[in-house]
Amino acid sequence: MIYFSVAVWLFLYFLPPFLFLNSGYNFEILQITTINLSFLLGLILAMYLTRNITTYQDYTNSYKVDARLFYFLFLVYFVVKFSTIIDITQNLIQGSYVEYAYNKAIDRYEGSSYGNMSFFTRLGIVAFLMSGAVASVVKGSKKLVLFLFTLMILIESSSLARLGVLLVFITYVVEVVIRKNSYIQSKSVFSLLKLGLLLLLLLFFIFFFSAYFRVAHNDDVINIVFYKLGVYTIAMYEALFIWMQNIGQYGDGYGTNTLAGIYKIFGYTTEQGFYKLVNTEFGPTNIYTNLRGFIADYGYFGTSVLFFTFGFILAYFSKVRYSNLTYMFLRLILFLLIFLLFSPFIHFLHLYFQEF
Repeated sequence: MIYFSVAVWLFLYFLPPFLFLNSGYNFEILQITTINLSFLLGLILAMYLTRNITTYQDYTNSYKVDARLFYFLFLVYFVVKFSTIIDITQNLIQGSYVEYAYNKAIDRYEGSSYGNMSFFTRLGIVAFLMSGAVASVVKGSKKLVLFLFTLMILIESSSLARLGVLLVFITYVVEVVIRKNSYIQSKSVFSLLKLGLLLLLLLFFIFFFSAYFRVAHNDDVINIVFYKLGVYTIAMYEALFIWMQNIGQYGDGYGTNTLAGIYKIFGYTTEQGFYKLVNTEFGPTNIYTNLRGFIADYGYFGTSVLFFTFGFILAYFSKVRYSNLTYMFLRLILFLLIFLLFSPFIHFLHLYFQEF
């Protein structure tokens, strides 16, 4: 997990802020860099404390499940989505898929699909959200499982949704990274770069699939898609800096921004929807990195301590075998770090039904 954690830290957290060095955000960049370096410090400390352990833990066979559990999830999803699958197939045959997907996206934005959602529809969504984690821990051959898992993602993407697909994709990656801990550490840097490039291509495909069909009716589609790519990636860092410059009070969220889903279980109400648009060099955006949630909840010092702890735990348990409780923390930490957007838990399933 060390190699993977360093790659995530370097390319998603440490380097991007320096793109704005000459844009008037130097103090904010310094603050974010301090937080980022605390993660690296925790990781280095754990590596120092485990320096005499020469082998990395192999978690390949831990917490495996029978493939029948995934097949059950797929069956539930297939039954619930059967009419949607028929619609997709018909529109593909008739050549009207682009219009179909575009209309589905409009329905989701207007909230009509969310408001009329039945219990069984919600059950199908739960099955989909569970599919990534379950698919990654299936025992034995996974060829059929991965095929069905890919099929679920393609079906779900037909409404031009991104957030739900991204959530499921990340849950799958998190489980693979934990289980392939020893394998990843044994690979060369060049091999890991190729693997990282493959993951980036998959993420780009998820983005491009929905972004392209949303604007397919425009003349300059490709330029619009790449413009949107900047809005949905680099712009979130500048949005964070703008928020930091205008912030009044912070550090008193007590987890209601980063772990709002847990609070909701106990009846706590959070604001629905994302924030107002802010103008950045890459266009207007209302998307922020997860650092906004951490800072709003725990302040700069608390976030630094939290990131130090994240780095330490990820590196330490790469060599020291984890317990059941630690395993849950590892999953949560990796998920929070990889899901770079504001927070996967801020509005729980609500964000899945009404996306940005």
